[in-house]
Amino acid sequence: MCDIYNLHSLINVPTRISKNRESCLDVILTNVPAFAKDSGVIHTGLSDHDLVHTVLKTRHMRSKAETITKRSFKAFDKDSFQADLLTVPFSVSYVFDDPDDVYWC
Repeated sequence: MCDIYNLHSLINVPTRISKNRESCLDVILTNVPAFAKDSGVIHTGLSDHDLVHTVLKTRHMRSKAETITKRSFKAFDKDSFQADLLTVPFSVSYVFDDPDDVYWC
């Protein structure tokens, strides 16, 4: 199955150890092994299965530049603003049950 989907196991040591046998039952599979920085097995003593772990390589993504728009209220016309508010179809929001949908409509 791993060959069909080009999957590679990052854990190559036994993860279940009993008195009679050792077997690799707990695995971490990936199609890009280069993304794994570190993988391994930790014996916790809580179970006959060891804990498997992996640490992935990550890239620090720069956030996009944020454009901040400012508006001058020096020429603000209160009457014009109120007239604009009267034309907004607020009744459309009454068809939604979810408050988030009301907010974004």
